[in-house]
Amino acid sequence: MYPWRKILVPTDFSTASQWVFDDAVRLAASTGAEILVVHVRITRGSKLRFPADDSVYEYAENQELELLRDRMLKMNENVRTRMIVRKGPDPADEIQQLVELESVDLIVMASHASHLVSHLLVGSTTTGILRRCTVPLMAIRYGIRKRDALSHLAAPIEVVSDSPAARSLIESIAIHEKATVSLVAKERQGDLSQISPFFGGSSVSLTVINERKVEKRAIRFVENHPTDLLVIDSDCKASGELDSAVEWIVRHANAPVLVVPSA
Repeated sequence: MYPWRKILVPTDFSTASQWVFDDAVRLAASTGAEILVVHVRITRGSKLRFPADDSVYEYAENQELELLRDRMLKMNENVRTRMIVRKGPDPADEIQQLVELESVDLIVMASHASHLVSHLLVGSTTTGILRRCTVPLMAIRYGIRKRDALSHLAAPIEVVSDSPAARSLIESIAIHEKATVSLVAKERQGDLSQISPFFGGSSVSLTVINERKVEKRAIRFVENHPTDLLVIDSDCKASGELDSAVEWIVRHANAPVLVVPSA
């Protein structure tokens, strides 16, 4: 899972979807990953889709993708990049199929822009992908402060206790990035000395926040403490419903959120 080898970045060419490109390039440069920039041309009828011949869409897509390629080369010419266009009625379905086909191990995308149309496109696609929940997804809320490094990691203590996948990923990132790890609890739960060894010598601290709900605890921590990455886990349901706590955190966090599938 880590270090990342293939990072998928969906785009609809909006300002909101392009918000995460510098983050994706930095992550790829840090781990030697290839970036797959993916645009899904929606084939179902939509009021947001301008009626035109496929050749018109193909020309516009190629122009936009070349602009993105040039932009990413200027950021870091050593990062390998591929541009992919797929067609289908549901962007989230197409992206999930590509994740499996290409053995992608991280998705990076913006979430919940303030502009109404961007919110509908970006937010709904992010939520749709999270429902599939097969690889980690880094959701970065449009407009938040940019981070230059992953120096400060944070996670609810339940994530470390209950999700081996998330705990392992936090440990790997902390070691690679030489980052501190902050665990957030509603009370002084357990013995921190039993948890610290999981993180390979990284500095680990415990912060107590008097909130019963894990999502409110996580958001309060991010608002009041330096956080470059908040790590949470998601237990995907057979019904395809997204856990309300996960959705709340992704919508409201003022830091990038790494959602790790529990299974």
